[in-house]
Amino acid sequence: MSERKGGQYLIQIGKDDITEIFTKELGMKPNVFSPFYEYGTEKKPVAAETGEGGEQPGAEVNVEAIRSILADPVFVDIAKVLAYPQIKVRIRTGGGTVNLEESYLLGRNDCIKVALVNENIENAFYIQIFDSIPDYTKWWTDAYAGGKTETVANYIPPDVSIGELIFILHAIDYYRRASYTSMLEYTPSGVIKIDTGDFATAMEKALRSRDIRWLLPAFAIMTPGLEKFTADIKLDDIAVLYAKNFLGNIQVNEGSPAQVVFGEAAKIMGTEFMRTWMICAGFEMNIFTPDGVRDGGRFFIAPTGLTNHLIYMKPVKESLNVNHQALTTNHLDYMMKEILGALKF
Repeated sequence: MSERKGGQYLIQIGKDDITEIFTKELGMKPNVFSPFYEYGTEKKPVAAETGEGGEQPGAEVNVEAIRSILADPVFVDIAKVLAYPQIKVRIRTGGGTVNLEESYLLGRNDCIKVALVNENIENAFYIQIFDSIPDYTKWWTDAYAGGKTETVANYIPPDVSIGELIFILHAIDYYRRASYTSMLEYTPSGVIKIDTGDFATAMEKALRSRDIRWLLPAFAIMTPGLEKFTADIKLDDIAVLYAKNFLGNIQVNEGSPAQVVFGEAAKIMGTEFMRTWMICAGFEMNIFTPDGVRDGGRFFIAPTGLTNHLIYMKPVKESLNVNHQALTTNHLDYMMKEILGALKF
């Protein structure tokens, strides 16, 4: 089944039909980079073509649907990209109030079109074909990034280590958590004091959890391949919270020890994510080369009611260079085009 919708072309292929279409009809055996790889390893019998009047073992295919797909010039044109992708972007979408879904953006150097493959529907692949990378990023930002036109302050430093970023995201979550607790206990307070021991314990618990309703676990889980780097956290990384006004110290009484409290950055960003964050997405980019798979980096996008938070992570040796920006929708579209358009082998 296929249809044209706006600037994209939609094709739905039954999972039981994949082997018949690629391996038998097109003579293509999908490579290990393809989402269809496991379906191209064995040929499945077609009961309708045996002429023996009975069903054969194995899953039946939809002969009529297969003929329709093979007669579709748009599918034939993109088939090589689907079976032999050279560029594969693994995408996880969800977080906030949305359940996790995974899809793949596929491309080749010799084809300007790209395909977004989603297998989250039962017994079928849902394939969106875009005429180019810019068509895909325009669709994505229209669907998820809203119409943000105003530039907002960037409280997260543009360049941070992965450890510093994890402390910052946890500070945002911890402010949300403290605010919720204050409401539940009917204890409004202008100053929320922080138990540093509980702050550290909660961060460890957040990183172990799979609760993507919170920003830090969502970042860790939604960004594919990030688990290789999240252990790269140093105790000294907490200093960024004081340097960038996420945490601060106040002295309640003269001569008493200073109390740790939330700074202005944590209050503003904590309120932003508490009130206006609903979804996020993580992208892992890989390039299939003659010498093997090359890590093309990863990025994470968290749209809110105020802005679009883009975190771009580029591998450097065994660590990551991390860059954060708060972007308008048009600027996010431009950055996505720049990042994805640079993927070549």
